[in-house]
Amino acid sequence: MTSLARGFAALLLIAFEMSLALPSASAHAALVEATPATGSTVAAAPSAVTLRFDEPLQDGAREVVVTGPGAAADVWSSGPGVVSGTTLRADLTGLGAAGEYTIGYRVTSADGHTVSGSTYFTLTADGGAGPAAPADEPDRGAPVLGIAAAVGLAAAAVAAGLRWRRRDRSPS
Repeated sequence: MTSLARGFAALLLIAFEMSLALPSASAHAALVEATPATGSTVAAAPSAVTLRFDEPLQDGAREVVVTGPGAAADVWSSGPGVVSGTTLRADLTGLGAAGEYTIGYRVTSADGHTVSGSTYFTLTADGGAGPAAPADEPDRGAPVLGIAAAVGLAAAAVAAGLRWRRRDRSPS
């Protein structure tokens, strides 16, 4: 075997051994069970939806939005879900008309990546409730444009004051 062939074989062996030493990539959380079950038909409106994943969830993104039925797609879930290990649960405000409801979710996997998806179920009898009230918007604080304008004016005033002061000190 030539030295070039030996070197190439050694390089391949080292690359192979290094690939064995690398940790396997973490997979993202995958939905394994939903309550109500995906595609199921229920006669009574559930009080909550529960989603179970194949790995623990972080408390980061934990959104559950239940919408339906029809074109209006009213929202029936109330606020962020509650994470407990591999499970995400969200309370419902009741459900409205009979029809298909979609459960949309967005969660943070154990590896830190955000995963989103949806499932659905069908309600066979009217739930008799109205849609959830929209969640209160968080206080966004002072507008950024106003703060930027105030900082800009203060900087301009300081610069003008320094310039005026230098002009007064210069020998005539």
